[in-house]
Amino acid sequence: GGGEEEEEEDFVTAKRRKEKMTMNLREACRLKEKSTTNLAEPGRLYATQVACGREFKGDAFIPTPGTIVFRDFEVGKKYKQRFSLTNVSYASNTFKVMDMDLEVRGLFDV
Repeated sequence: GGGEEEEEEDFVTAKRRKEKMTMNLREACRLKEKSTTNLAEPGRLYATQVACGREFKGDAFIPTPGTIVFRDFEVGKKYKQRFSLTNVSYASNTFKVMDMDLEVRGLFDV
């Protein structure tokens, strides 16, 4: 009857879900490896920046606050923390939010 078909469909659905999760994990690992490799290129992170004849040295962005720490938190409760990034260099810059480690990625919404 209908029970066997439902069990088979649930098995197929579970199998597809597992395959999709495996593919997503592989892709996440590939992207993490790629980003780690790209960040390892010092010239990519700290290219000399010259604007109006002046050379800028140092970090292009300053975060405020400098460190975000969550203390005395309750598990399952949502917390928000705002921060700002200020471009302190002589030219226009961009930044990219990097993926977090898989172990903690599910704990944060960015």
